[in-house]
Amino acid sequence: MNYKYIHLLYVPTMACNMGCKYCYLEDNTVENCGSFQPLDTLEYAINKFKESNVVPFNISLHGGEVTTLNKDDFYNLIKYIYNYYQDNKDVIINGGFRIGSPHIKTNLYDLKKHIDTIKEFNVSVSGSLDLPLSMHDEYRVTKGGGKTLDRILENIKLLSDIPNKKKVSATIFKEHFEHLDEIVEDIKFLHKNTCLDMNDFNFMIGFDYNSNDILHHISEDEQVELYKRMHQEFDGTDLDFGVNGPWFDEFGTGYCTNCDNCGEKFFLLERNGDI
Repeated sequence: MNYKYIHLLYVPTMACNMGCKYCYLEDNTVENCGSFQPLDTLEYAINKFKESNVVPFNISLHGGEVTTLNKDDFYNLIKYIYNYYQDNKDVIINGGFRIGSPHIKTNLYDLKKHIDTIKEFNVSVSGSLDLPLSMHDEYRVTKGGGKTLDRILENIKLLSDIPNKKKVSATIFKEHFEHLDEIVEDIKFLHKNTCLDMNDFNFMIGFDYNSNDILHHISEDEQVELYKRMHQEFDGTDLDFGVNGPWFDEFGTGYCTNCDNCGEKFFLLERNGDI
């Protein structure tokens, strides 16, 4: 049987519990899926994929903010994905992929609400925060403008005894770039004092068109300076693997080429059926 393998990104909700000042979705982070239920859409899509010999080798939950789901919906989605991997183990492995675990992309703010499910199914977590940490509460705020960093750092501690992947990424604008010394020290702090795998950290480039004119993109020369500074600081250290690998994965064409249709690898599905 000839299968097509895809990485399925599923958005079970567009709602978000934060109001980051540079969010490109602006005021659209509200629930707008009508009668569509989170699990129903995913099950329907998986069945349609099977009919067409398409195999999601990985299913990641994105948002919006996934943790805004109620406990039952979150649990049912994670359990379904966990069982999907077990039921389709052979065909996924035969395609050259490893069997993963349920994965969520999250801002980490409401992680505590779902920590029991995360522990039960060994959910891997990819979080986001701002570096330097001193600027996090300036831009990554609640919808009411409240600070979020302290709560996020406390929530990260809840992941300490979960063996699966725990990572974060940070979006770099010019305003962040101007604090390289602090960024270096904060990476060292997170590596030493948290359970995060900072060798699996990602820098992401922020652009003017999705920053509401609040922040500004870094130039190509500044990107090179960032790259060189991180190598200067971390080559040959405990974070050598990261700085020579995942940290800058998203800078290259192998990660994203801004194609209108990236369906050769990724397939994005929203709860209301949009793709």
